Amino acid sequence: SDSAFILVNASGSNANAGLVLDPGTADSDASVYLGAQDTGWLISQDVSADILRFYDYTGTPGVRMAIANGTGNVGIGTDSPAYLLDVQGRVQFGDIIYLAANSVDNDWHLGAWNGDRFAIVESDVKERFTIDEGGNVGIGDSSPDYGLDVVDDINSDDCFREAGAQVAGTC
Repeated sequence: SDSAFILVNASGSNANAGLVLDPGTADSDASVYLGAQDTGWLISQDVSADILRFYDYTGTPGVRMAIANGTGNVGIGTDSPAYLLDVQGRVQFGDIIYLAANSVDNDWHLGAWNGDRFAIVESDVKERFTIDEGGNVGIGDSSPDYGLDVVDDINSDDCFREAGAQVAGTC
């Protein structure tokens, strides 16, 4: 019944409330509704799965984000995150992704580097891999002049070809 709810800025029913707090019970989920229940947000503590879920009712209903109690795993687009960050669907990053391991001194960065190329960079020191806006690939070269531009020795267990013709090795 409505007596179990705390309504704030309501116009007489739960569906038109600005804020609804439902404390739930030992067997039912506790919930917070922001905006109207069918057009706003719902934050719900799922007692059976021990997970905090964020629902968006302004478009297609569904879980937008979930936080699993115990593991702290965060899910975006999934209601059962299996990893520290578990994203289902497309992700857009505006700039650079930073990767760091706790056991090494080197950090790795990948993304749009200096606005004109994709790069994998070690600790902001050296570009290890580059794809420029023309499609040229550089390994150890941040400004590749050819389809593949390598700054270092190249090793192959097979053969090298130029325009389909064997240049070196056994094909």
